[in-house]
Amino acid sequence: MYRRLEATVKKPAARADRIGVAARLLAAVLAAAVTTAGCAARASPVTRQELFSLSVGPLEDQVHISPGYEQAGVWLSLHGGLLHVVNAPVRKVMRFSSFGDLLLLLYDPRFNPRPVGLADATADTVTTRVARSLPLGPLGRVAVDSQGTMYVQERLAPGDWRTEAGVTRSHVVRRFDRTGADLGYLGREGVSGTPFGRLHDLLVTERDELFVVTRDADSWQALWFDARGALRFRRQLSAGDLRRSDDVPPPVEIQSVLADGRGPPHLLVETVTMPGGHAEIWRVTGDEAPRRAFAAPHSPHAPFRLIGSAGGRLFFASHAAAYEAGGRGSRRVPLTITDGDGRSLAQVELSLQDPALQFSELQVAADGVLYGARIGPERVDVFWWRTDLLMQRR
Repeated sequence: MYRRLEATVKKPAARADRIGVAARLLAAVLAAAVTTAGCAARASPVTRQELFSLSVGPLEDQVHISPGYEQAGVWLSLHGGLLHVVNAPVRKVMRFSSFGDLLLLLYDPRFNPRPVGLADATADTVTTRVARSLPLGPLGRVAVDSQGTMYVQERLAPGDWRTEAGVTRSHVVRRFDRTGADLGYLGREGVSGTPFGRLHDLLVTERDELFVVTRDADSWQALWFDARGALRFRRQLSAGDLRRSDDVPPPVEIQSVLADGRGPPHLLVETVTMPGGHAEIWRVTGDEAPRRAFAAPHSPHAPFRLIGSAGGRLFFASHAAAYEAGGRGSRRVPLTITDGDGRSLAQVELSLQDPALQFSELQVAADGVLYGARIGPERVDVFWWRTDLLMQRR
């Protein structure tokens, strides 16, 4: 269950060095406290909460930060108040309570010391704080369902890669039960298996289905698995499938592919029309031709982007004016929550705190909680915003 709204921070704050423009644009979305605005003015504020901090180091409840990894090698997944953190550079997966208590550790002993604060998992283990050692490949995204099953992206050894039609398939998804026991691979056939291409997204729906999105140079592919790991639906999409009917259509790029709340075989596809970056949402059902559904919300400063969905709601954030004239950052970034047809349900503002830090991507949990992490050279600060409460009031 979610803990109370009062924030608890385990370690004191420290300023991080300034980094590049790209990371600061992400900071414009994440370094935020959510306050109501516009048509939602009568609602009480939804404030950012600092949950806990992870210091940098080799211990079981610490993280290793590597500038050579995407997002510094830190990936998050929130479900039911429990946060799962993948630390890619040292190949470990950690489960934390919302207070920052380490409950489960999966680690590769070749890259990590033996933990001292958790019991080794055995058939007779009854404690709620356990560790399991096992060989792991380079790790990536993580997703968790309501039963505690963990899905973790893993890159195969180069000898197991496959290249088909110019696409290199080098990733698999490993499954672990709530206790960390290995349940084998998803998306593999036979002994050697069939790996995925480049994974763009990995998420669990409200029905505990796993939604996998891959992306290569020419197309996107959405794969929908049920809770038992059986493939239910697969659809490949390219920008050419989502063109307008105009004689001279503007260039269109696929920005993201999401699971439609109605379940398989329904998808939502976000496209961006260039120049200008105007976004539109398309519906895809089974093998039918995509249909343009509605335009994304507008901002006077910069385009909105679809960042996630939950409970039939869609979450759009605008990177907006990360900088004002003279190079000073804007203090407001809008967030809009809509229904599945694009009708606005809530409009709030993200009030910036410190745009000079690196952030993980903003994510939406299956129950509507907005969450992310601030990454600095000395620690990782984990936040959430109780936007699920805002959804319940609509």
